[in-house]
Amino acid sequence: MQMVNNYLDNVESHLPDKIKEEIRGELEASIFGEIDDKEAELERKLEQAELQSILKQMGHPRIVASSFLPNQQLINSRAFPAFKQALQIALFITLGIKLLIHIPILLANETHLITSMIILFWNLIDTGLWVFALVVIVFYLIQRNESDIDEFYEWSPGKLKSVNPKLAISRAELFFEVLISVLFLSWWNNLIGVPASIEAHEMVSNLTLGPEWVSIYLIINITILAHIMINVFELIRGSSTKYSLASAVFFNLCLLVVGYKIFQFDPLVIMNNPESLSLIESRFFETIEFNIRLLISVIAGFIVWDSISKIKKVKENF
Repeated sequence: MQMVNNYLDNVESHLPDKIKEEIRGELEASIFGEIDDKEAELERKLEQAELQSILKQMGHPRIVASSFLPNQQLINSRAFPAFKQALQIALFITLGIKLLIHIPILLANETHLITSMIILFWNLIDTGLWVFALVVIVFYLIQRNESDIDEFYEWSPGKLKSVNPKLAISRAELFFEVLISVLFLSWWNNLIGVPASIEAHEMVSNLTLGPEWVSIYLIINITILAHIMINVFELIRGSSTKYSLASAVFFNLCLLVVGYKIFQFDPLVIMNNPESLSLIESRFFETIEFNIRLLISVIAGFIVWDSISKIKKVKENF
């Protein structure tokens, strides 16, 4: 039967030479045995449609051939847990280092912030893909060479420790939070020491933050960077733990303390020649201070809301 021969030829074309004849013989015997059984049952020769149905049930020639071949998975089920853990560790280390290297460069770029953010984003994607590819290659070669992976799974029941529950998170929301944190950090570093100009009576006055702001410059940088690192860790893992949530709440409290300290600053902003301002312009100066305090209050409100949300998650899920 030409249809059966065509089917067997297609299966054979996907097999290595050393097993072609053996596999073809097995499949041929199986197919013709089923044909004989069906013809005996119907007491007649099979029609083309019925023969097609038998071959269809056998499966696509490529799939049938692959069932006789070794190493049909890049990472098999036994190696996958070790592969997943190795990938998470590799991504966390490489992306963390890349962020630490590039964030200072990003903060120093005052004129092309958005462009720098886009470049950083695609650099992280590119690095992540390379790390993924390298880890896949390593584990595929381990599997291909049939290397012993038992040392990846060495364990003792007596040494097992309690595992903290994990809370699933939205990676998209977390990435957006990281993006906002980096933008805020850039704005903050550009804010310190950069004067704004105000014209009054053909004179230009420079408006800058008060000297007390310098005392919180490093604290805010460290706190926001720590926030970013926690978020990157959760972004890679795809889940939160009670420790990561508690750490985030702690750094939120640090920011609230800093915000309270800012409210004690007097003045918030200073001018190099305030005598040039008229009464109306002096009120404008006061409005600037009021708006700064209002902005800090709004940010503090968001921080409190975020902290309460995280505390509730800890109570409900852990």
